[in-house]
Amino acid sequence: MRVNGKATLWANGEAFDAEPIGWSPECTFTDRPLIAVQSLGCKAADYPQESIGAVVLVGGGGCTLSQKSIAAGQAGAIGLLMYEFTQLTPSLGGLNDRHIPSARIAYRDAQRIMNHRLPLSLDVFDVYVQYKEVSSYNVTSAGMNDNASGIASLLEIAAELSRFKTNSTVKFAFWTASEPCLLGSKHWMSTVHKEELQKIRLYLDATMLGSPNGALKVYDGHGTSFGTPGPHGSGEAEATLTEGFEAQGINFTSTEISNRSDYATFFDAKIPFAGLFSGANGFKTSKEVSMFGGDADVPYDSNYHEPGDNLQNINMTILFQNTKALAHAVGVYGRSLDNFPQSAGQRYGAPTKHLYLIPALLWASHYLLS
Repeated sequence: MRVNGKATLWANGEAFDAEPIGWSPECTFTDRPLIAVQSLGCKAADYPQESIGAVVLVGGGGCTLSQKSIAAGQAGAIGLLMYEFTQLTPSLGGLNDRHIPSARIAYRDAQRIMNHRLPLSLDVFDVYVQYKEVSSYNVTSAGMNDNASGIASLLEIAAELSRFKTNSTVKFAFWTASEPCLLGSKHWMSTVHKEELQKIRLYLDATMLGSPNGALKVYDGHGTSFGTPGPHGSGEAEATLTEGFEAQGINFTSTEISNRSDYATFFDAKIPFAGLFSGANGFKTSKEVSMFGGDADVPYDSNYHEPGDNLQNINMTILFQNTKALAHAVGVYGRSLDNFPQSAGQRYGAPTKHLYLIPALLWASHYLLS
């Protein structure tokens, strides 16, 4: 299924960039009140009386986007605008007649809207989403950074790893249908035998590793930077990936666990994970420019989900550095998982030595390791 969509947003006489949240209903609203919600918006009681007949503006976090959309609708709202720092495509998780039209805007744009004098007004809110079954995509290039860069990294590591003998089993897997709510990884998780699942000690995620204005980001497995830790063992795996950057003598930073990539399926199954990410449609900060170069207040990848995501859209330096850090982790855990934390189920079961490396699409590899 191919999903096409766009959103148009004018508020308080000013235009803002917005994107439909996946599986949102369509709408065209004009001249409606806009209500900023101070709470998480996870239940109907979070929305004030003024939400009836209005479009509500609410932050991310606290619950799923589906729960927010349903709760806002139960409170009488006709549309939902969600703002957050998190990158990657948001999704309601599937079609549901209780969802109301929902779109996402950047955190900084939400602040501009809320700093406007009251009352807030929504001039135009239009969400267009098309779900179309196609027999052939005939795509020859788009998707190089998202996520052919991750695939290139894994293929190169697999080629290099084939020359060595490992003590742990290292499995490479490739998901499809990530954009419509991580369907490939969810299907695998729902059909795999429980015994096979219990063998997995660690999942390593490689998503968008060559963003043209990118930064070297490691998921915050410890939860010390963003407050959402991964399953037991994720912090140790995060530290191993950072060692891969330290060995290169280069800067790195943390990124939030947003559960917008296929690692979410393993997170929900309480399987430790770690991963790398160089940025999507978020804006690079001045601090990140001082660490990695590039341009401040410009997206990490201006061609995210656009036809321009071609071979010229890859930052080969960042892709090279990410791949070496990932290869370091594969080398460490391929040699031994004896010191890696075990889950409760594994502590009382048979010893396991499975390491999964999994991103999402397909591309030819590049010469990355030395």
